[in-house]
Amino acid sequence: MVLILTACNDNRWDVKLEQQSEPIEWKRLDQDFFSMKGRNIDSVNDSLSAEYGEFYTRYLVNILGLGHPTDPAIAFPVDDYLHDEYIQKLNKAIQDKFPSVDPYQKKISKAYAYYHHHFPEKYIPNVVSFVGGFSYNAAVTDSTLGVGLDMYLGSDHEIYEKVPLPRYRVERMNAEYLPYDALRGWVLSEFGDPQKQKNILSKMIEYGKGLVVMDAVFPKSPDYLKIGYTKKQIEWCENSEFSIWGKMMDQNVLYSNEKEAVRTYLSEGPFTPGMPRESPGRVGYWVGWQIARAFIDEHPDMTLKEFMKLENYQMILQKSKYKPKK
Repeated sequence: MVLILTACNDNRWDVKLEQQSEPIEWKRLDQDFFSMKGRNIDSVNDSLSAEYGEFYTRYLVNILGLGHPTDPAIAFPVDDYLHDEYIQKLNKAIQDKFPSVDPYQKKISKAYAYYHHHFPEKYIPNVVSFVGGFSYNAAVTDSTLGVGLDMYLGSDHEIYEKVPLPRYRVERMNAEYLPYDALRGWVLSEFGDPQKQKNILSKMIEYGKGLVVMDAVFPKSPDYLKIGYTKKQIEWCENSEFSIWGKMMDQNVLYSNEKEAVRTYLSEGPFTPGMPRESPGRVGYWVGWQIARAFIDEHPDMTLKEFMKLENYQMILQKSKYKPKK
């Protein structure tokens, strides 16, 4: 895909692209789907099904909940959806905000150039943007990375005032997060599911490994974008790392799989229960990231590909020599 040269600096992930990567394919289902309005829906539906394949099926069935594209009656719920006054207003807001996706296409394309360098055997998906009704930032199939543009209109956009979304989520519904949310969704789908791990330690390190991949594909980007926090939240984590780790040690939760402990440290929320309101949710995943980073720093000769294959989370913790500073 590209020729890459290692840069001479302290950031092992900061490599120079000798030549520009080619843009990934980006299809705008958000525009194509709404083009059905006023046309023969059955005909356009068949065309979109052929063009977008499995992703279109998932879009209709799982994201919009309208039904299967092969349902003989699919035109009726689709027509109702397209003529919904609020949906029309939402689509207009999206088209006004994203008349072009070129900046995001370039950002994601470059990230995938780094990704290809570290994982040359991995598939590089095409990208499809869609209107999802505030349900998905990213939706992944085997060959497609879907991006919900309705999640990035801007935290101060008036349309969010009428949506029952928690404020802590709206604060991150800005376009600068789009490439990072998309790649994080793809990376986590490619390298294991933290939710399937048995205890908090394994869940947080599994997620942390994925965030190390985010370090590698966005080597010059700020941490708050890679994990999906606000600037204030990432600053709080960095300033409170010793106390966060101390609290987890005091509560002896690393090897717990109790639902309450998992919710406390790994679930989305306005803050982490038992911690100041300045704290973000999912703080355990942030700690897992720091452990994964510490391990990779202790093993400079290990490739990212080798690191991602490791599944002994206790070993990773021990050999990371992770010890937050006061």
